[in-house]
Amino acid sequence: MLVFKNNHIYPIYSVNSTEPDPLVNVGTYSQESIVEAEDGIYFYHPKCIYIYSDGVTRISQPIKDLIDAVPASQYDDVAGWEDGDHVYFELGDLTLDNITYSNVVVRYTISSKVWTWRNYSYKFTCASKYNDGSTLFNLVGDNSGNVF
Repeated sequence: MLVFKNNHIYPIYSVNSTEPDPLVNVGTYSQESIVEAEDGIYFYHPKCIYIYSDGVTRISQPIKDLIDAVPASQYDDVAGWEDGDHVYFELGDLTLDNITYSNVVVRYTISSKVWTWRNYSYKFTCASKYNDGSTLFNLVGDNSGNVF
């Protein structure tokens, strides 16, 4: 089990075995931004987006301008989810080149390692898998209780 703090990740091996020193010196401000995918654990940090898989790797250099535009007030509101070949992060409202974009979502394609981004009319604040008995769906929600 991994315990995320703002700037550290600590491993817990069992009830009687924990590591007092951090595994790595990056973490996340938002528990909703931690996403488990088939190739590792993705998470948002105010400086970049990382993947943890046998160590921590920075993957968001191509969208550095978007990551840098996230205001400190939104660090703990970043939400993430995945759909198999993609990992998504809702970054919130961003201003780039004096243009404000609402509810920016970045998408990382695992197979091609390509980033894309879009803005939406709703701010997705949480995500979850839902099983209706025959199909597993991705659901995202906003602060008003709407499910998409």
